[in-house]
Amino acid sequence: MVKKNDLLFLLHRLNGKLFDETFESYVKKMIRSKYRFVSSGGHSKYNLSDLYELKDFNVDTLRKSANFNGSYMLEYWGSESNFLKNGLGFCLTYKENIIAECVSIFHSGTIAEIDIVTNPLYRGKGLGKIVGQEFINKCLEANVVPAWDCDKNNKSSRILANKLGFSNEENYALYALK
Repeated sequence: MVKKNDLLFLLHRLNGKLFDETFESYVKKMIRSKYRFVSSGGHSKYNLSDLYELKDFNVDTLRKSANFNGSYMLEYWGSESNFLKNGLGFCLTYKENIIAECVSIFHSGTIAEIDIVTNPLYRGKGLGKIVGQEFINKCLEANVVPAWDCDKNNKSSRILANKLGFSNEENYALYALK
């Protein structure tokens, strides 16, 4: 005898396969990993070398950012001014150049999802963790839950998520028009 849960699982798998096969020429399927923040009960500290300066994201840093610039803000926030009014972001600079940056790709007022990039020349120095930790600390001060989401195959993002206190990974499919 087939159990109800087994039948529901099979139907779900068949529907997913049918959708994938039917629309594969129109959409790109991506497998994403979503994490939950596990609060440690307090704000985490970090050590910042005198070589670097931590800054809030503002009009000036927006203009200097190679990653989170005007086109990014237009795509995800509708405008730079909307991000500056409602978003959250930090960057580390070295000799006035942005070398690590972290912004909210989404901020509902209760949840803020992290988008983070470190210049490839500066990776492996813990700089992404510093801007990520500052982002998390500001979220916690404002009673906002930090969120993390990345491509399932982005190993470095998954490792950083765990270092910053995210866990309970769940995978899901995301479809985007081609």
